[in-house]
Amino acid sequence: MMLVRFRRDLQHRVRRLRCYLSLPVLKRTSRWTCLLLRLTFRLAGLKTFGKYVHWSTMVHLASGFDVELRPGTTDVAVFYEVFGREAYSRFLRTIEAEVDLPEQPVVVDLGANIGLTALMFKLRYPAARLLCVEPESGNFNLLQRNAARYGTDAVMVNALITSSDGIGYLQDCGGEWGYAACHVPAAGSQPVRAMRLPQLLRESGVGTVDILKCDIEGSEVEVMSDVETWGDSVRAMIVELHPKHGYGLRQFAADLSRSGLEWKLIDPEAAVRRADSPSPFIVGAVNVGLARFSPVCRG
Repeated sequence: MMLVRFRRDLQHRVRRLRCYLSLPVLKRTSRWTCLLLRLTFRLAGLKTFGKYVHWSTMVHLASGFDVELRPGTTDVAVFYEVFGREAYSRFLRTIEAEVDLPEQPVVVDLGANIGLTALMFKLRYPAARLLCVEPESGNFNLLQRNAARYGTDAVMVNALITSSDGIGYLQDCGGEWGYAACHVPAAGSQPVRAMRLPQLLRESGVGTVDILKCDIEGSEVEVMSDVETWGDSVRAMIVELHPKHGYGLRQFAADLSRSGLEWKLIDPEAAVRRADSPSPFIVGAVNVGLARFSPVCRG
């Protein structure tokens, strides 16, 4: 029975992924990735894999946009997380129901990686003002190329968002999506500009943030450490927590409480179920005081 349920769920996810893809998709990618996706389609009982997927480094979306992925990297896994699992969709649906979003919402993407979440926001909110922040130079270069392909006028910043301004360092802790921040240089680390979130918003001319997305591999603890300095500028947030770095749901909820503002967790039951897991998981929160009006001054 569990196997049948798993197969049905997998079928649903793969069919949902197809909605985003058109031909050709992913040519000349790594053999490991090819085998992994073939296995996914086989487990889902879909025998038409070959008709739907051809291999290249360019992904052609059914929406008409193209995005570039790097063969043999974690880019394909990020693509599946954003467009296959639709990891952010249920949080965005709740935000749309509870927050009066303007026609041109301001979206800040911390940990923009290669621009796939930015593309998701572009597809969902075509008129959105995007501020994309990515510290790793290789990811940032591809972010710029991808943003140019899908025609966004997003502001892109190559920086690390932490609890202090200055210089920070990045260490590779798990491929292109797993660079973690540190404050002292170490073997193999790369220096990058470090800045606090309020400084980022000031320099970018952003007043009110409608949606803040944060996936920065453990550095969310530093961003949230001074939430009282920027919380009243953010209407809703979606944050990936990394308990193995010592920052989980309890710490996140405590920081929200310490901000002095009224925050409402999105789907708190699901968050509590994941609270004791060492694996990363996504949580969302709505700033109740800013939810039901659209500020006049938006920066």
